[in-house]
Amino acid sequence: MSLTVADPAASSKFFTSHLGFREILINADFIALGRDDAAVDLVLIRHDPETDPPASGRPV
Repeated sequence: MSLTVADPAASSKFFTSHLGFREILINADFIALGRDDAAVDLVLIRHDPETDPPASGRPV
């Protein structure tokens, strides 16, 4: 599952500290998290609403 966040590092800290995830892959634009059980893997994708273009599709 991918989540769009303003600060992937801060979000990763929350998921690893409180929910038992571990960092699998770290990139400048995203961090992939996983667990050793059947939990879904997460990808935290950086999004800065001030500099990134708006997403296409339905308005939010």
